[in-house]
Amino acid sequence: MSVTTVRPNRLRSPRSRALRRVLALFGGLLLALSGTLAIAPGAAARPSAVNLTLSGPTDSADPVQAGMSYTYNYTLSADNDVFGVETSLTLSGASATITAATSDMGPCTFTATTASCTGEIFLPDSRSVAVTVTPNAAGTVTADVFATGSDANDVDGSQSTTIESSGPPAPSPAPAGMTP
Repeated sequence: MSVTTVRPNRLRSPRSRALRRVLALFGGLLLALSGTLAIAPGAAARPSAVNLTLSGPTDSADPVQAGMSYTYNYTLSADNDVFGVETSLTLSGASATITAATSDMGPCTFTATTASCTGEIFLPDSRSVAVTVTPNAAGTVTADVFATGSDANDVDGSQSTTIESSGPPAPSPAPAGMTP
């Protein structure tokens, strides 16, 4: 003779099923927040950070005469595709004005002292930025570049350019009655 034990199933009531669902959702939320979600077998893990690289900036001329335009050029590359790339070039030092900004990665905007460009980098390409500057006075102009992207490290660099006065002053005319 066999003996069968019957246990009451306390978790089959509608109220108990709702409680089990809430507990399961809460447990899933805790796992997601703790960053311990497992990746399904065969799925590739995305790298936590893309290595973004900056080459430059370089200036097209140095020294430059005040009033004569020159260009800062720099290139961004990465070891994987990068979305949401944002880069800026900011001028400091002697008075100078940004007159143009272009990039092959996306649109650029600029003010008198800051140029900003946005876009993406897709392998195996790199992206170039060119910022045209007109110096207004003698001194040193420094261009500071910063770039970042979605899941990418931040990069920065700088370049200083010597600005010379626009040339020797014109000779004064000789006073009347005097010969040079």
